[in-house]
This record gives sequence, structure tokens and C-alpha cells, in this order.
Amino acid sequence: MTTDVSGWVAVDAFPTLMPSGGIGRYAYAVAEALTTRLNAPPARLVFPSRLRSRSVPPFDREWWLSLPMDARKFHLMMIASARLGFRPDRWYENPTLVHSTMGNGPLFRRARLLATVHDLTFLTHPEWHLHSNAILLGQTVPFAVRHADRVLTDSEFVRLQVIRHFRAAPERVETMHLFVRPEFRPMDAERARAHIERRFGLTSPFLLHVGTLEPRKNHIRLIEAFEMLRRAGFPGRLVLAGRNGWRYEPIHSRIERSSEASAILHLSVTDDDDLVALYNACSLFAYPSLDEGFGLPLVEAMACGAPCVTSHGSSLIEVAGDGAALADPNDSDTIADRLITLWRDESARQSLAQRGVRRAMDFSQEKWVARLFEIYRAMLADGPR
Repeated sequence: MTTDVSGWVAVDAFPTLMPSGGIGRYAYAVAEALTTRLNAPPARLVFPSRLRSRSVPPFDREWWLSLPMDARKFHLMMIASARLGFRPDRWYENPTLVHSTMGNGPLFRRARLLATVHDLTFLTHPEWHLHSNAILLGQTVPFAVRHADRVLTDSEFVRLQVIRHFRAAPERVETMHLFVRPEFRPMDAERARAHIERRFGLTSPFLLHVGTLEPRKNHIRLIEAFEMLRRAGFPGRLVLAGRNGWRYEPIHSRIERSSEASAILHLSVTDDDDLVALYNACSLFAYPSLDEGFGLPLVEAMACGAPCVTSHGSSLIEVAGDGAALADPNDSDTIADRLITLWRDESARQSLAQRGVRRAMDFSQEKWVARLFEIYRAMLADGPR
């Protein structure tokens, strides 16, 4: 890694320490592109220096820019920037451009700011978040968006929310759809089934959901829909692949009370190889989230050829296109009806799966990286503030 006279980019890579979440995966994708592509602009990855021993940045040390603080003070710095006018240019070693991958700043005296806003649920539904997280984002994201040189969003749905809620100039806010990694693709069904049986003792058929256990993922209504699917004769299990996030206790409680509790399997630890096999082996994939900024698991499932049911709302209509069946996420009966209809109609499942694969091709990694680098170079060419 080198920097040159044309300037360099400092990227908030702290979320890469939480890789299973959507923002963690986004930050990792940004950092991976910058550290592996020969045509990448000069960059460094920003981390608090005082991390828990088990938290090791997943990139070579030569790329690190370590700030003299722990995670708590790192977040307090964001609030101090928004509320008190603190500007940490010196701690960041005076970059030309800073990319805030969580959209929460901080703001600098000289460095330009690029902020990525993934969703506004911390504002529209603070009850879905940990109180501390809602306060942090609520204090910092609006300020960062209003003062950033440019803002990126993962969907047009979020872009319009950002413009409306924060009165951001539309020309400063750009939609950059996320991408699906090339390893998420159709694979031999027998190989997929062998993988999940070996790893999890799981056999087909099964209904799959992938996502962190948290309120907005709508697990409770999905469980209710699964119970109806079982009463309609579906012989398989419901597989919930994802770690415990926050406010997940009611979800576990609902699983325990379910009439089909013995048919519900929670897989808290999965890697990408596991997910590819699960997507390929499932009979149906359900993603009835109440609100999403993009919905990457949906695109991964479509790319692997899974017949998908998702929500008629938020960004998911935009992302799904004609590649998934839509249901009202607030109505368990409607979710169940879509699942039952597809389960009983093999030709409909196959047709939907084929459309999903075609739709997922629109979310290209190469296109995403190329546009990201274009934005970096344009902002570097503008020089410091």
C-alpha cells in the first residue's frame, strides 16, 4: 500500500470486525476491493487501536490506520463531531477523502466525506434497535448526510428516504445497488444436499430464511406462516440461518411455543460455502422482512436458483423485480398463501427460480467496484475541502 501526491482514501473498516451483518459485509467488500485490485486508488483502513483480543482486523497490518482509542471512544468521537464540532483530521493523518461505511461521519476540516447510508430504520423504527445504537446513529447520521460531499445508498428506496428526511440535495445522493458474489450460483443439487447433510444433518425438503435474528426480519410472522404451511401438508423443516442479533428473545420464545418447534432449526454459524449449499438445496426461500435497505440474502438466494418469496415493501420490490413472489409482510396468511401455492406447483417454482437467476445477474460485482473507484477518483481529483 502506498499513498501519492494525488491524495488518498481513509475507509472506516471497523464494521469488518462484525462480518456477519449487512454493514460488515459491505465494509469488507469495500476494503477487499481496495486491498486486492491493482487499479485501486491509494487507501488505508481505519480501526480503533484498542480492540478486544479476539477482534483482529482481517487485513494485513500494512493497510491499517489505527486510531488512539477503543470502540466506545471511537463512537463518542462520531457524536463529538456532530454535536460539538470536533474535527479529527490529525488522528486520521490528513487524508484527502474519508469513506464512512456506516454513514455516521465524522466530519473533517479538510478531508472530503463520502457517507454510505444503508437504511433509516434507526429513525423510522428505533424500537427495532438497541437503544445505544439508535442514539448513536440518530445523533450522527443526519449530521453526516447533511454535510457530506456525497452520499451513497444501497437502493433507490433509501435514496428517496434520505432526500426526504434530511432534505439532502438530490444530486449529492446516488444509488449504488449492492452486488452478489460470483460464488453464489446454481450448483449440482446432489452435491448441495450432501453438503448440508454432512454439515448440519439436514435433509430436504426445507424452507430457508437467512438473516440475523432481529425484529425487522419478521421471524415471528414467518414462523406463523410456516405452521400454516405444515398444516397444508409440507413435510419439511424451517431453517433459520443467522446469528442472534438484538431483541431476539421474543423470536426464540415464539419458536419454543410453536406447534412445529421440533421442525424449526436455527443455524447460528454458517460460512459462504454453507449458504451456497443451503440456497441450492432448499425447496423455498422466504425473506418477508418489514424493512430492508437492500436485502442481500434475497439476491444471493435468487442467484443460486432458489424459488423466493419476499416482502411487498421497502427496497425489496425494487431488488426482486420479477425474480421473487411478493407478500404483505404484515400478514402471516398472505405469506403462507404464497409459500403453499409455490410448494404445490413445481412448474411455478421452476419458472420463478429461472427468473430469479436472471434478475440476480443485474447485481454485478465488477460493475459495483468500477463505480466505487470512479467516485473515489472524482472526489480525490477535487482535492481537500
